[in-house]
Amino acid sequence: KNTGNDLREGKMTLPLIYLMQNGTPEEKARIADYVENGAEGHAEAIFHAVGQSGALRYTFHKAEEMARAASLAIKEFPESDYKESLVRMCRFAVERKY
Repeated sequence: KNTGNDLREGKMTLPLIYLMQNGTPEEKARIADYVENGAEGHAEAIFHAVGQSGALRYTFHKAEEMARAASLAIKEFPESDYKESLVRMCRFAVERKY
């Protein structure tokens, strides 16, 4: 998955949600304009703001938290190749590089 595809498609992802909650009024307005109207001129500023805001670190920690919860949810299941595959998918989802 290429970086920025979701933004280009107007999808609200966790980094954008984080920035909408924690960003400056200008950043929030840019995101809203981009998502609602496809305002291409804002993309670079939004990418920069996401990188500077801590949104990616927040998103990574949330992914780790969800993967850990998913792994714990199946802890009591009997050991099997299926269970191991699910645990590996949780790790992959967090560790994959874009």
